[in-house]
Amino acid sequence: RAQIRKAVQENRANAARAQSLIAGLDAIPANAAATNAQIDAIAAIDQPLASQLRILDALIASNTNAQAVAAIRTERNTLISSARAQLRSGVSDFVKNYQDAETSLANLGEAPSDEVFYQFNGSAQLSRAFRSGISMTPVLQGTMEGTNFLNKPRSSDFGGKGVEPIYTVRAGLGLTIPLLRGRGANATGGAERAAKIEVDATRLALRHQSDVSALETARAYWDLRAAQVIMEVTERSVKNQQRLVELTQAQAKAGTLPGIEVSRVQASEARSRARLDDATRSFHEAQLRLVDVMGLGASDDPATLPRAADDFPATPPTTDLGTPLVAALATAAAARRADLQAAIVSEQAGRALADTLQTFTRSRLDLTTKVWWTALDDLVNFVADPADPSGVKRQRQEEGFGGIFDRWVGPSVETSLDYEKPLGNNSANGRLAQQRAELRRRELSATDLRRTVRLGVLRTAPVRFTAGRRFRDITLIDTILTEEQQSDAVLALVAARRDVARLLAELRFESGQLLSHQDGKAPGVDRSAFTTVPTAAGGR
Repeated sequence: RAQIRKAVQENRANAARAQSLIAGLDAIPANAAATNAQIDAIAAIDQPLASQLRILDALIASNTNAQAVAAIRTERNTLISSARAQLRSGVSDFVKNYQDAETSLANLGEAPSDEVFYQFNGSAQLSRAFRSGISMTPVLQGTMEGTNFLNKPRSSDFGGKGVEPIYTVRAGLGLTIPLLRGRGANATGGAERAAKIEVDATRLALRHQSDVSALETARAYWDLRAAQVIMEVTERSVKNQQRLVELTQAQAKAGTLPGIEVSRVQASEARSRARLDDATRSFHEAQLRLVDVMGLGASDDPATLPRAADDFPATPPTTDLGTPLVAALATAAAARRADLQAAIVSEQAGRALADTLQTFTRSRLDLTTKVWWTALDDLVNFVADPADPSGVKRQRQEEGFGGIFDRWVGPSVETSLDYEKPLGNNSANGRLAQQRAELRRRELSATDLRRTVRLGVLRTAPVRFTAGRRFRDITLIDTILTEEQQSDAVLALVAARRDVARLLAELRFESGQLLSHQDGKAPGVDRSAFTTVPTAAGGR
């Protein structure tokens, strides 16, 4: 801006001097000598030109030859005309120059008070980790940065810096190879592998839960069957007691029995009615219990509640605790019980995770290699101005983003080796110790469950068979003469048969043979699994 102002002043001064010099030349007569004042005025502006005029005027004055004087005067006039023409041309140039300078100064405007720097960054990358621990990362980055004065156009002709923004694009690939910590499939895929094993353990736990639900349903069903039979027995007992009261009252009126016998049979009838009320309530509770176990909704309508249609299973033959069948069932149960298999699989998941955490206690040593290509451009070209025939003048032309991708430079390679040695490494060691404790807990849980499964088979088998023998003896009671004793015997028989049915289902459950399971299918239900003794081979 200061230079432009100085140029304006200089061009104005030069134009004024040129015009003064032209006026001085115009005042000199063509056929007479210039006065000293005229020559001094010219000398004040252009000393060489004034010296030439003094010399020519002196030659004209000292020469007596008319032809020589005419030639010198012609040369003098030619010098004045030539100087005048050059000065008039210079005045036009000076005027144009200072006018252009004034226009440029107006375009520049006021001096800027602030300077702005801006930068925009963008990047996109993908990361692919392999089972070996190696990770690959393709990267694409873009940057645009520039600077200018605040509230000024970018062009330097209008007060800007005249600096085009620079666009940079970098495309490359990074490769990280762990040499210690994080190396190998055991370090990278351990958590995933443990999670998959846990999924298998959860499926086995779900399978065991279906066995538990089936067992609870069988228990509820046999309880309902027993309550239903007991209610039927007590109903018959009440009817018999009513008939017995009628017969006793008739005999008492006939005088064949004392009156006290009527009170006795009426008391027996009252006990039977109370027993019927208890049996009816127990039957209704057993119905609701079965509905609840089956996951159905109960209503107030008794007709919608279930009734037991199947009879109790036959009493199995007796056996002893030390028989080969019971021992074989106890041994085979460990391979069939889904809850035990779930505990064993969960133990494997804990061990896989502990092995993974063991790798995190190592030091870290990573080899990293990066390869990239770079493109950089300002998206502007300066080409010849078609309006300038000489081709000297240039004009600005936008190039577009395609110009960046035509200027790739590379490849550039960077390789680094990163080493890290934690002091103490308490965090990784703490997680490892915690996981090892969890693994130990799972091992103990699996061992305890294995013992519990075996004891469950050994506990269920002898009780069932001994009860069966006792129940067989009870069913032979046919010598009871009174109705009340007979009802008690029948009720005891029903309870015993219910216990046999429940224990058969429990033995099947403990030996892992209650339901049949296949992957991807619903559990299979076989009626014989609830009514027969399991075999060591697992058949029905």
